[in-house]
Amino acid sequence: MRRRTRRFGWVATAGALICGQVLLAGGARSALAQSELDFETLGRPYLPRSFVTRWFVRTEYLAVWPTGNPLPPLVTTCPDTTPQADAGVLGEPTTDVLFGDAYAEDNGQQGGRLTFGYWLDDAHTRAVEAQLWAVSITQDMLNVASPGDPILAVPFFNAENHLEDALLIAFPSLIGGIQADARSETYSVDVLARYNWLRGPGGYVDFCYGYRFFRLRESLTLRESIASLVEVSDDFDTENDFHGADLGAVLGLRRGPWLLDVTTKVALGDMRETLRIDGSTTVAGFAPLAGGWLAAPSNIGRYTDHEFAAIPELGLRLAFVAFDVVQLSVGYNLTCVSSVLRTGDQIDRTVSPSQLASLPLARGGGSPSGTLRPQPQLDDSALWMHGITFGVELRW
Repeated sequence: MRRRTRRFGWVATAGALICGQVLLAGGARSALAQSELDFETLGRPYLPRSFVTRWFVRTEYLAVWPTGNPLPPLVTTCPDTTPQADAGVLGEPTTDVLFGDAYAEDNGQQGGRLTFGYWLDDAHTRAVEAQLWAVSITQDMLNVASPGDPILAVPFFNAENHLEDALLIAFPSLIGGIQADARSETYSVDVLARYNWLRGPGGYVDFCYGYRFFRLRESLTLRESIASLVEVSDDFDTENDFHGADLGAVLGLRRGPWLLDVTTKVALGDMRETLRIDGSTTVAGFAPLAGGWLAAPSNIGRYTDHEFAAIPELGLRLAFVAFDVVQLSVGYNLTCVSSVLRTGDQIDRTVSPSQLASLPLARGGGSPSGTLRPQPQLDDSALWMHGITFGVELRW
């Protein structure tokens, strides 16, 4: 009884495989015939049938709004009548923040996107394409000097007396100045293979897969000059490099000369996060000392981490198609990067002042105990970017 059951199972399996091959072959011929029919009736409605385009290039202007870089309070000011013990200290009623305590680099940014590709067959069922987009360098700056009125300071939390404190840069009878600079740049590269899955008189559905590279770089610099005798430098740099596989789909809806493209993609892979902290203190007539104020000997160095990251993306594009060789388009894009290092998140405001006794108005009030501060943070967060596009596409 078991042998008959096994024989029947093998026969049924073989029959199913043969029927499947027949159905697949028939379906393939049907799909090919449908593709040829669609190509004749839909693919080139405005051109002679002998005219076939293979290459396409699209250039787009980007206006992008990203989530800002969360900077802590970095520069404060107050009137010259403020007592030295309270000057520039956060929480005091006379203290105002000049730089930081806000999101930097969150204004609209300009950029461009270039897409080019090649259809591998006349019916436009298979293609290879590459896409490069970049956003211009964004910069937030502060450059201020004072003869002592108003007072200028760098606020911090004192690790030795456990109170809010401030490094005084300009104070009555003390001339000083501060320069602060926060910058960022972003770009991405996609290389994709594209396959048509469905197509009809009103549109199409394509699948795509390939490789994606993404990079976000940021830098934050503080320069303090005290009485033209002491120069303090703090530098924070982050670099986020993503390498991963990209998967997506494109839905196209067409009515007459109008085409609406809806693109959804998600890239999955490794994000290499790199943090560089450097600082120095230079006293006139002496060699520079390692370590600044927020970039002190306790946290300067180079640090690297790897995180699994996802980059989902949604794109909408409405195009007017002229003779099927020119497209004028407007669109909207939304992109999320799940894990990046931002320079503002890497600043440890807790400082052990005794690390730099060379600074003239660095208040202390205790002695170092335990771990010296500041320390490297390596805190990551998500980056969101959305914006509008204006583009022109040529096909030949």
